[in-house]
Amino acid sequence: MDRLTDALSRLLRPFMRPVSRWLLSDRRKWHTWKYEFLFVAALLLPVALFTTDWSAWRGIVGAWAAAFGVFFSFGHAKVASRMMEAQAVTERVTVPCYRMSDHYWVLKEIAWFTTFVVTGMYPALVGNVLFLLYPAWRKVHLDTRFEIRGTRLGPDHAAAMA
Repeated sequence: MDRLTDALSRLLRPFMRPVSRWLLSDRRKWHTWKYEFLFVAALLLPVALFTTDWSAWRGIVGAWAAAFGVFFSFGHAKVASRMMEAQAVTERVTVPCYRMSDHYWVLKEIAWFTTFVVTGMYPALVGNVLFLLYPAWRKVHLDTRFEIRGTRLGPDHAAAMA
């Protein structure tokens, strides 16, 4: 997983780094996680609107359930990634298997990707791409934060660790 994340972060760094720098600046109005949620919603909404089979209730329910599932799974993934980041820098690891989370994440996304391609669940497919790119985004964002602020953890993490 680390090699995949490293490769993706190197490839996408030119696009992600300016966004990360802006999110770390004083020009933003909200916390980073709110912008991340807005980005995900902005991707999911048009995909769900334009790929839903509006002629059958099952298609409607399936597509929108997939979109909501992706949205809230993204929230879960964000929290899980921050917990893994906190475990990685703590002196006393309290959850020794935290490193396995990334491996399971990639394996499940490959399985879900196959399922969603076969079933035509396009909002869920967008989620696959997001979930595979999110670790690369976090790596770029944490590296940028370290360069700018000298810390890998945000204020909420630092307070919790103190």
